[in-house]
Amino acid sequence: LGGVMCVLDEILKRQKIELGASQKDQFISMLAHDLRTPLTAIRSTAELVRRHHGNGAPQIVKSMNTIVRMVERADAMIKDLLDFSRLQTGKAHPVDRAPGDLREIVMQAVYEAIAIHGARFELLAPEPIPGNWSAECLRRAIENLCTNAIKYGDPTARIRVSLLRKRNRAVITVQNQGEPIPRAVRPRLFLPFQQGKALPGGDRCPGWGIGLALVRAVTEAHEGRVRLRSTRAGGTFFFVILPLRP
Repeated sequence: LGGVMCVLDEILKRQKIELGASQKDQFISMLAHDLRTPLTAIRSTAELVRRHHGNGAPQIVKSMNTIVRMVERADAMIKDLLDFSRLQTGKAHPVDRAPGDLREIVMQAVYEAIAIHGARFELLAPEPIPGNWSAECLRRAIENLCTNAIKYGDPTARIRVSLLRKRNRAVITVQNQGEPIPRAVRPRLFLPFQQGKALPGGDRCPGWGIGLALVRAVTEAHEGRVRLRSTRAGGTFFFVILPLRP
């Protein structure tokens, strides 16, 4: 993101063009949308090659799988770029709700986290929880919490994800072990562009500091709230509390 903005500023400076903040945000949004078209073509081509030429050629399958994973990672970064633009302008996070099962959403997010980070996740989701949900937004929010646990938690400990019904609410909890979050940091933890310090052995890939801000935005768009508890003895808990509607 910093590289994109630096290049944009340099081009504008050389051309002696001045843009306001809203115009820069519009440029970022247009750039992100345009980048997704060639990425989609790359992914489709890689999947086609894997399907038609992969039999008896493990190296081709391995190479195409790598391409698909990298495209998916780039696509996730583009989504974050779009979300960055929305957060910069103070817009509410858009959600398109539809009837669905919250348990299925949580299960899919955890399975995708396992595919990326390995089998460190434990899932407790004993019952279906029907409602009107934005499946994609909630899935990304849960993925952000799982990634956060990988990056900042104990790299040797299990990460527990649970979904429970409590009266008229659904509560998604992501728990990890490790050093507690300092109290001085907690009030600004869900603000954009706030980054913690990754633990040795954790995921050292730097983020843009908007993951938890997106979690809060998605939760509030569902009329819910996010809570945090972090102690040395119990570990760190992130709670996504969503109201159940008829």
